Amino acid sequence: MRRGLISVIDADTIEKTLKLILQEFPDETIYTTEVGICDGDTSGGIHEFLVDNNRTNIHNAIDSNRDKVVKSPFPECNLIIGDSIECSFKIKDESQHFIFQDANHSLFYTTADFLLYRNKVKVGGYYGFHDTAKYIQPFLDYQHIGSRENPYNYICCREAIDLLGLLNNRFPGWRLMFDECDTNDTAGGVTIFQRIF
Repeated sequence: MRRGLISVIDADTIEKTLKLILQEFPDETIYTTEVGICDGDTSGGIHEFLVDNNRTNIHNAIDSNRDKVVKSPFPECNLIIGDSIECSFKIKDESQHFIFQDANHSLFYTTADFLLYRNKVKVGGYYGFHDTAKYIQPFLDYQHIGSRENPYNYICCREAIDLLGLLNNRFPGWRLMFDECDTNDTAGGVTIFQRIF
């Protein structure tokens, strides 16, 4: 899978998830969304993997353009420009087989994005978070919201999914599937959950 800025291990975790989707939804067009796309390589990799496996893929790519002006990762992509929280209504409930969240990594945004996008996933579908590795140090990569003195305004994806109860399978309707990372990567890590009801 083409991967862009994510590690090989992170890309492999996404690929394992896509393989499960292909097995579990054998006769369906596969609907996917990436929230926060940067250069679009992960979105492009998801799309290419599904197409290379002879499946039709309808992909949404959502980005705020806050870090830089983004371009559509591939011609057929539905590119949505705007704040992830404000754009969530543009994705139909229970329509997505896979959502990959890689937008603002602050505690507030990570939590809010999941709460807004979780019902967009079909029952049996998957939701993934990037930058969830256990070893990410505090105050890594300021997310350009709020005070620089607040540790929750840096990469706090793992703290968010723990606070939500996802890591302990305490968030109703979701179960942990993968929690993997490359220990040589200063951030990274992918954690995947399946919607079970």
